[in-house]
Amino acid sequence: MQEISGSRMAPHYAVAVFAGNGLEFYDFITYAFFAVYVGRTFFPSSDSMLSLLASLGIFGVGFLTRPHGAMYFGPLADRIGCKPVMVATFTLTGSGVAGLRLTPS
Repeated sequence: MQEISGSRMAPHYAVAVFAGNGLEFYDFITYAFFAVYVGRTFFPSSDSMLSLLASLGIFGVGFLTRPHGAMYFGPLADRIGCKPVMVATFTLTGSGVAGLRLTPS
């Protein structure tokens, strides 16, 4: 790893970090807005609060498993390169989104 002690970070790195965090925040907000509908669709129940809690529970599980993906894909990116790993993670994310879209509601 390259150490940046005493040098300034290039502005485009800060912009990239800002954009990445913005997209991540957008992801959280979008799920928060649609959690009621996701719960109603995938966890039908006579109690609407139970459906919402199940939906938010799935979100929580996904949030807690993120470090496991980082522990797997981080070293893999160090070995084979960032671009193939990024394409693989985008493909996995896209297939999950496509699966949601193809699920009858």
